[in-house]
Amino acid sequence: MSIERCKANLLKLLSDPSNRVVALSGKWGTGKSHLWRELRTISPDDSVKKGVYVSLFGVNSITELKLRIVQECVPNMDSSAVKKFAEYAGPIKKALNVVSSRFSALDDIALLAAPTLLRDRFIAIDDIERKQAQLNIDEVLGFIDDLTQNKNSRVLLILNTDKLSDKALWDQLREKIIDHELRLDTSPGEAFDIARTLVTTDFAEAIRPCIEICNISNIRVVSKIIRVVNRVLADFKNVDSEVADRIIPSSVLLSGIYYKGLEDGPNIDFVLSLDADAAALRATAKGSKDKPTEEDKARARWKVLLHRLKINSVDEFEKLVVEFLESGLLDESALNVVVTRYCSEVAALAAQRRVQSFFFRCTWHPELSDAQLVEEARALVADAVLLDAFFVTALYDRLSAMPGGSTIAKEILDSWLANFHHNLSGKDLGRVDDYNLFHRPLHPQIRAEIDAAYARQRARKTLLDVYRDIIVRSGWGSDEEAMMKAATPAEISTLLTSLTGEDLKLFLLKNIDLYINRANYQKHFGSAMDNFVAACRTICVQNANPRLTALIKGVFSDSKLSDALEPPEPEIASPAAETQQ
Repeated sequence: MSIERCKANLLKLLSDPSNRVVALSGKWGTGKSHLWRELRTISPDDSVKKGVYVSLFGVNSITELKLRIVQECVPNMDSSAVKKFAEYAGPIKKALNVVSSRFSALDDIALLAAPTLLRDRFIAIDDIERKQAQLNIDEVLGFIDDLTQNKNSRVLLILNTDKLSDKALWDQLREKIIDHELRLDTSPGEAFDIARTLVTTDFAEAIRPCIEICNISNIRVVSKIIRVVNRVLADFKNVDSEVADRIIPSSVLLSGIYYKGLEDGPNIDFVLSLDADAAALRATAKGSKDKPTEEDKARARWKVLLHRLKINSVDEFEKLVVEFLESGLLDESALNVVVTRYCSEVAALAAQRRVQSFFFRCTWHPELSDAQLVEEARALVADAVLLDAFFVTALYDRLSAMPGGSTIAKEILDSWLANFHHNLSGKDLGRVDDYNLFHRPLHPQIRAEIDAAYARQRARKTLLDVYRDIIVRSGWGSDEEAMMKAATPAEISTLLTSLTGEDLKLFLLKNIDLYINRANYQKHFGSAMDNFVAACRTICVQNANPRLTALIKGVFSDSKLSDALEPPEPEIASPAAETQQ
């Protein structure tokens, strides 16, 4: 039952003196100990208010358990009780010192005083499932039976029965000594409410629904998740709700997985490999006659979970969160770059939603006339510069098909083209290749503008850019192949001697990799690999920069390619060739 229902029921049970032993069970971290502390405060029963609490965590004997209880009893005793205890313990200590020196410890005296101290007590015993293996459940229950039968004490047992190592014995013995048992099933919302009192956060409204969707009811795990979100957003406490909705669901899910708070949840690798487009392609490619495996079923459930969290794709942010969870170190500079980018994209996301809402109204609100929809579309002209090429194309096509919509469609198109041309001109030209891998429809003018920008980019691309593309994209196109094939040893040598730092490292190591595996690349890049070696050989022979020469030789040596830098053997003309001459 929920915390509130369990609290009300447990309060009534503990108020009834006839209930000598009550068991409160539930999963770890669901607030059982927290519930006891609350009940201890609000209970009308004075013995419950003065009750003592002990944990069996790590306890390996009944003697040790008794000692823990006695140690908890002493601080709760009033002054007269303490005085009586001292009067009782003093003579015993003197007598025991005569008998044996081993009884001189205060702990031994406390144990001898235990029968008196434990009488008429209310005792809460927690973490029974975490006791040491050498302490058997039947010993614990025997001790509890002695407390209730001979000491007139009452006991609240707090435990996770699912984790008991000797559960069968527990099932047999609890029927004999337990008067009533309650099971606490804390809801995720309740777990969050408790965790929030332990760890404050400015993002409660965004975290709570994610905790509920992930069905995490372990309060300790929820507290850790809140701390992760607080740390990730420490420098962005005033972020737009759109940005928070992008960051917090992933943070909650990945933290919940890492801290093992999800039952039957996905693993971190599944989340990091999420690709909505690839997943859609796999789904359509799968044959209808294929029977789903258990893994297929699990992945289907995980996809539903991610869909409910509105996690449709992942990027650098999720990787930074995982690195933080695994190492405890947060790359703040990289995180700031990502979150700042999200903040700049908020306006674009809002514009996309307005266009999607317009499309929805066009399709599912037949009561609206074309004239009304065209009038609504006027507000979208200002959004044109925030939309991508495909949104603009779809919007243009939809409006052009409506009576009176062509004028607004043209305004939206012209606004987008002007903005694109301005942002992708001169040195501000960005990377625009691979813009339409899935061959989605594009307005002819948009296609022409992008193709022109792509041509400008190709014209300015250097050989180093090509190597970067090959590494980053793990692939290449006809342009890259043409540039690689055309690169002469002299051009490669000139480029190589101009590079330094990370660029030099990337260029050398990637070319070494291509050369080692040249059999796989020759059909694509021709003699580029051999030309690279020839360029390195020339640099070493000329030795204009001894440190560069030493670096090249060291890299070739590490790759066991030192022989490649040796000058090729001169060709010896055959006698037949000399005769012909």
